[in-house]
Amino acid sequence: AQYSWLVNTISTAGRISLSDLQEKWRNTTFYLEGEGELNRRKLLRMRNGIVEFFGVFIECDLSSYTYYIANKSQYANNDVRKWLLDSFAVHEMLHASVRLHDRIIFEDIPSGNKYLLPILDAMRSGKWLEMSYKGFRRAEAHTFLVAPYCLKVFKQRWYLVGQSTAHDEIRIYSLDRVQSLSMTSDTFTLPADFDGERYFRGFYGVITDRSVLTEDVTIRVDGMTANYLRSLPLHPSQRELEPEGDFSLFSYHVAPTYDFIQELRTQGANLEVVS
Repeated sequence: AQYSWLVNTISTAGRISLSDLQEKWRNTTFYLEGEGELNRRKLLRMRNGIVEFFGVFIECDLSSYTYYIANKSQYANNDVRKWLLDSFAVHEMLHASVRLHDRIIFEDIPSGNKYLLPILDAMRSGKWLEMSYKGFRRAEAHTFLVAPYCLKVFKQRWYLVGQSTAHDEIRIYSLDRVQSLSMTSDTFTLPADFDGERYFRGFYGVITDRSVLTEDVTIRVDGMTANYLRSLPLHPSQRELEPEGDFSLFSYHVAPTYDFIQELRTQGANLEVVS
């Protein structure tokens, strides 16, 4: 959260001196809870951590002794970095606004906070994870090693994608079913041809059944449902076709896996699969 505060403070200011940063720091919960002054040593440590964690470079202009973000356009166009920064920024803002705690309602993501940071650490370090996992179809948990390739959040759940020693293939694990997790000292190398976005391309959610081929799916929906789909598309391939009277047509190039079919069914009589 301190990293996020520093990035957002400098980003908002454009350029800011150390003295101004220190003044703003004294109004944060970090300072009020005993973190001490924001001296040059602490600032340098935070800058190094921000580079490693967010990939954001904070530089000092020696002509004016002001700090600025050197690659602001690069991180602004990176969805993952933006999501991480925004998440930590909201966390700090809420922490500082205790009086509003009962007026802000969130959806819970089971086990996300508990395992997310250790997995991110293992991904960054290239270390295998020892994981105890109890799937819904198993009576007992089983323990195995997994090389963490990437993370995905879907429908209020975090999922880990990685090479599993239990199956000797890439598997997807829901973090709410993890019983325990620890990083080992053994390292792995992320395959050069693995790309998380490409791995899920053509699929709706986290079911990546390769036996289900991608195809063109066209649906007809009523006006209200169409508004929801326009504001929050079901899939990146969504395209709106010519309307048919009071109804709208949308097409998708997607694998009609179980989770995609279930999502269509949630609309009931408001949605019809045309083809």
